[in-house]
Order: sequence, then C-alpha cells, then structure tokens
Amino acid sequence: MSALPTFNHIFLEVKNQIAFVELARSDKANALNKTLWFEIESVAIWVDQTPEVRLMILSGQGKHFCSGIDFSLAMQLIGSTQNLPEGHKQEYLFREVLKLQRAFTALEKCKKPIIAAIHGGCIGGGVDLITACDMRYASADATFC
Repeated sequence: MSALPTFNHIFLEVKNQIAFVELARSDKANALNKTLWFEIESVAIWVDQTPEVRLMILSGQGKHFCSGIDFSLAMQLIGSTQNLPEGHKQEYLFREVLKLQRAFTALEKCKKPIIAAIHGGCIGGGVDLITACDMRYASADATFC
C-alpha cells in the first residue's frame, strides 16, 4: 500500500484492510470546521480508490462523536456575504453549501462500506454526517440532536 495521506483534523490508520478514520478535533467536540469538512471528502475518496482498503470505520476522538458545524465556519460564511447585495448573498451561500455537501456525498458514493461508530454527542451536522454512512452503531451513551 502506498503511504497514507496525512490530515490536520483526521487520524487515519489502516489495519487488516480496514481504514479507521477518527475525527480529531476533540478540543472542539469534533466540530466541523472548513478544514475537517474537506478532509472528510478527501479521506472518503481515498478509501474508495484504495484497493487495499475494504471497509471504513468513522469515529470521533474524545468525549463526543461530532458537535456539528463549527460556529466559526458559520460566522465566516455569513460574514463573507456582508457586502453583497441581497440576491447575491443567497447565491453565494448556496454555492458554498454545495461545496460542503460534497464531503457527505463522497461518503455516500464510496463503493466500500462505511460504518459510523457513534459515542457521546452527535449533533446537527454530525447527524447529517452519519446519515451518509452505510451503517450506524451507537454506544449506550450516544445522544442525537
């Protein structure tokens, strides 16, 4: 197998043809910032295109699986529309949301099975994230909102 890709906010390990993918922003309850969002897309594409990997397990480091969209990303998106006229604001946000949606679509389109292993909080965008996976398993302490 070629060298594993490296990420800022994802920990990736491959054992016995299984890609263990962990959201690695435990200090922020694995909130989805822009970097993590696009890394999810990249890792899903990598798993799909790597013949040595037959399965992906997606989990989160720390106390929570995922607390949803990082508020700084939401504020960044809204702030970047500040000087745009009304119709242009909505068009810009629509295009940005489509870019973010590609990450979850990459999970959905991956030909390898993807299992979400959920513990702690799974909130907002985290729920959207797990719905793009093929199977979802939750620990007894998992909560969904």
